[in-house]
Amino acid sequence: MADIGVGKVILCIILFLESYIDIKKKRVWIWPIVSTASVGIFGKIIEKNVSIKELIISLGITAIFAVISKVSNEALGMGDVWIIGSILIVMGVMKGVGILFLSFLLAAVYGGILLVVKKKGKNITFPFVPFLFLGTIGGVWME
Repeated sequence: MADIGVGKVILCIILFLESYIDIKKKRVWIWPIVSTASVGIFGKIIEKNVSIKELIISLGITAIFAVISKVSNEALGMGDVWIIGSILIVMGVMKGVGILFLSFLLAAVYGGILLVVKKKGKNITFPFVPFLFLGTIGGVWME
């Protein structure tokens, strides 16, 4: 297994804690996520592994999710958007997009189970951060 780096370890720890908070309180603390993204950027600068193009793409993808959040009346919360931005910055765009795909897939499977097995309605809500955490763990594990 490759050296996963301090930023990725910090990201996983923060996502684990944020998952717990999201499940229990239905909210996300923004400052740990912003701090994680800052550490990720700083770490890339120190390692001389920073790509302005990749940062701009990360910010662009995050902006798209922010628009989706606002248009959907925060069906995808802004805290989730901040976390998505942090994942893209810390993990890199290619791996970040893979993590997002895996996270949305896991959430869709869970939502499908709730619809079929639990007979929940179409307008159910559930925390998304745990799926971002699981997707990130999968992304780190695949390195």
